[in-house]
Amino acid sequence: MKNFLILFAAVLIFSGCETLYEALKGDVGTDFDQYVRVNGAPTSQYKTKSGDIVYSFIKPCNNTQGSQEKTVVVDTNNIIQEITIVRSCPTVSQNK
Repeated sequence: MKNFLILFAAVLIFSGCETLYEALKGDVGTDFDQYVRVNGAPTSQYKTKSGDIVYSFIKPCNNTQGSQEKTVVVDTNNIIQEITIVRSCPTVSQNK
């Protein structure tokens, strides 16, 4: 029974990671203007040598003093190439 519970917990954890990955991947290839309409304006930006722009989105975490940071890489045609979570909000277990 103990092994089953451990396996069940592992499946839940990894399925949550996969869901988050799929959510991030879902916006790749779409127009950046639409992303901004849904997620708000970026906090900062950086232009790479290739001409791509990396936008940073920082939002405060609920119930903590931390923040979550996402970077979005946009090509010269305003299409999202990559989304990465740089810093995520701590979970309840991390706060203890």
